[in-house]
Amino acid sequence: MISGPRLAYDEANMREKGRGEAGESEGLKKAHESLEALRAKGSQGFFDLPFDEKTAKGLERMAKKIRGRGIKKMILIGIGGSNLGAKTILSALDEGKGVETTFLDNPDPESVFPLLSPSFDWKKTLLVVISKSGRTLETTAIFDVLWKTAKKSLGDAANENIFVVTDPISDNPLLARAEKESFHVLPHPLTVGGRFSVLSVVGLFPAALAGIDIRGLLKGAREMEEAWRKEGVKHIAAQFASLQYLAITRGKKQIHVLMPYQNRLKEFAFWFRQLWAESLGKEGKGSTPIASLGTVDQHSQIQLYNDGPNDKVVTFIGVEKYAKRVKTPSGLDFAEILTRSMQGAAHGLAEHGRLNGTLQLPSLTPETLGGLFQFFLLATAYLGEMLEVNAYDQPGVEAGKKETARLLGLVS
Repeated sequence: MISGPRLAYDEANMREKGRGEAGESEGLKKAHESLEALRAKGSQGFFDLPFDEKTAKGLERMAKKIRGRGIKKMILIGIGGSNLGAKTILSALDEGKGVETTFLDNPDPESVFPLLSPSFDWKKTLLVVISKSGRTLETTAIFDVLWKTAKKSLGDAANENIFVVTDPISDNPLLARAEKESFHVLPHPLTVGGRFSVLSVVGLFPAALAGIDIRGLLKGAREMEEAWRKEGVKHIAAQFASLQYLAITRGKKQIHVLMPYQNRLKEFAFWFRQLWAESLGKEGKGSTPIASLGTVDQHSQIQLYNDGPNDKVVTFIGVEKYAKRVKTPSGLDFAEILTRSMQGAAHGLAEHGRLNGTLQLPSLTPETLGGLFQFFLLATAYLGEMLEVNAYDQPGVEAGKKETARLLGLVS
């Protein structure tokens, strides 16, 4: 068992004979040196986000003022890193104390159409558009339609309810538009990539509007970050990354399944999926992330994981204490059903010679979720260094974007 702040990792089932031990790889030490250099240089700002209490306090004040104006709903337009983090936070922690949130990412006409109704109450609705580059096609398309609809309903007063999160740079068309129309602008941190931005304004602003304790999120992440700066390669995230590296390079495990055992963490697996895929999948390297959910996928996927190709690592996420308690008439506790099911799945995989490990949270709170975010950000950064890929770009995304623009006649 490897312990960290508010988080533990049971790696017993990650050991394969002849595959090495966590922390043995010389590559881990080199990776740590590279990450320390990145942090010192300030070129990757996600290391420092947990310490930005000033921004968090400002967002709390802003959210309180917005709710005081009678805002009841928020429509968040964004895709990938611009909405997965906020969606994860709200799915895990939203208790209905703030505004009600609708997420729009895909330009699916059947999802957007109901919002075009003349009876929709735009006066009590906030429109939040998030795009780091200010050029995201899907986000811009949805925003164009909804802004037009809001203006038709409220006139120029609609602009008061529009918030834009984007890079504060001169060639950003969304920023230029926001300044022209007097939208509210919240700067996206320049040194933080979209998939690393969950603990910035990108995730914290929607969370604050929903009434979630965003300083609690930062506190948990800060504890994880401070422990890493103190412990180095002995830290839980570094050790986790080392084991994944050995599984990929020596064990030929090309797929990573993340399986939380609480419904409120279902969206976390999708946040992880983008982080892992877009950061590590380069130059023929990486491992394919699968978002899963226990116990549901014990009844749809575990057969494959046990008896199919031995090319996977499974990481379970368990929670020791639940906020609510339910028992069957015979006295069987639901939380125990989940826990024993997870333990049974882990044991079954190990019996079949399948690598797996379990991350354990004491409970799901702002602090533990913040720590879990920072844990995976650090682990991904380590693994990128060990695999010798740039974890912070996404060249494989660009070709598809260019062809899409050509097919739509947006470029010649």
